[in-house]
Amino acid sequence: MLVKLMLPLFGEKVLVQVPILIEAEKAGIDAAIQDLDKFAQRSLQGEPSYLSLPMLVVTGGASEKTKSEFRDIKARFDIKEVDWNP
Repeated sequence: MLVKLMLPLFGEKVLVQVPILIEAEKAGIDAAIQDLDKFAQRSLQGEPSYLSLPMLVVTGGASEKTKSEFRDIKARFDIKEVDWNP
């Protein structure tokens, strides 16, 4: 699931895009972590990144340049098992 948040900062609207990983895994957290590792590996191998973080550069001028850059970053995943029976 991809969550998009539009936040107002310094008079600008900035977009934060975050994937929320949802894993249907009867075997529990340990098996889900194996799938998380595969997700992370695919990202490092060039699969499109769904995580998008804004960066504002506050200058004295009004050039309003924009660009996108990619960086490998370390992220923490907070994992929780939930009981769900539709």
